[in-house]
Amino acid sequence: MLKLWVRGIGIVVALIGLLSFKLAPGINPKRDLSRFHNLADLGIFIEYGLILVVVGTVLFLISFAIPPHDE
Repeated sequence: MLKLWVRGIGIVVALIGLLSFKLAPGINPKRDLSRFHNLADLGIFIEYGLILVVVGTVLFLISFAIPPHDE
């Protein structure tokens, strides 16, 4: 159970980090209405996004080292 939680949290953290990267303009017109996405397009959150992607990847890889819990 712990293995699945760590793996799931790692995936979610990495995906949140990916949200903060720049995307090509015009991908989704509704995206321009979000202040977060406008700031992300300016590149303000790139460092935080990289940190979150690395932490999420490390958590995901750690989940493979956790032994399965057999009941």
